[in-house]
Amino acid sequence: MNRMPLRGILILVVFILSFILIFPLGEKINLGLDLKGGMHLIYRVDTANLSSQERKGASERAVEIIRNRIDELGVKEPIIQPQGQDKILIQLPGVVDRERALEIIGKTALLEFKLVEWEPELIEKNKESLDSEHEWAELEERKILLRKKAVLTGKDLKDAQIGFDSLGLSYVLVRFNSQGSKTFAELTQNNVGHRLAIILDGKVKSAPVIKEPILNGEAQITGDFTPTEAKDLALVLRSGALPCPLVLEEERTVGPLLGSDSIRRGINA
Repeated sequence: MNRMPLRGILILVVFILSFILIFPLGEKINLGLDLKGGMHLIYRVDTANLSSQERKGASERAVEIIRNRIDELGVKEPIIQPQGQDKILIQLPGVVDRERALEIIGKTALLEFKLVEWEPELIEKNKESLDSEHEWAELEERKILLRKKAVLTGKDLKDAQIGFDSLGLSYVLVRFNSQGSKTFAELTQNNVGHRLAIILDGKVKSAPVIKEPILNGEAQITGDFTPTEAKDLALVLRSGALPCPLVLEEERTVGPLLGSDSIRRGINA
């Protein structure tokens, strides 16, 4: 009997058994960047404005927050890892919505609530010389004077979700944690008739008048959002603010290295 065919059969059996052990029948094989293509990104963590203490672990915190955001996007088997002291490598297999991915990853998402100054003499005084307790901001191409100290920030949030008003327009509903709810209740009780600016990444999104005390620990962020924009803003607020800005230093769209026929043969072998 020819021993060569027998050896070939044994090798084939071993190969099939090994394949089944690695990829059990019925289990979907996840395709990485090599097979599916996708986005390859390298960000630099910009710690220039952080104190020496704040710089410690900034990259690790950024990686954790980015991972939370990408997990909520539903990307399978992403690679998110620090490179050196101030770089982060991100690979997103199969991602095709480039603009949305970059917006969600790169948004600092620093949320602040600040009172709008209402005392006329302070407003006039700061027109001449800005003091250390105030800052000027813009809302709808009009300057407003803000009290510099934020009364609430994104750290006081418990949750954020998309909502729709009676006209079907999108907004973001934020819910404060227990301490944040208490602070917000006291703030609104003591400032009825005054305006509260809601600021995201240094830009005033709205500055509504406090009409009555708000005791349920909820607030709305409006700003002519599309449903997708409101959903994505809620996502990044839930994941928390990045410790510092990210600078995109490299972006590549990677095509599959193997043709679709090769992939199909590899999976169905």
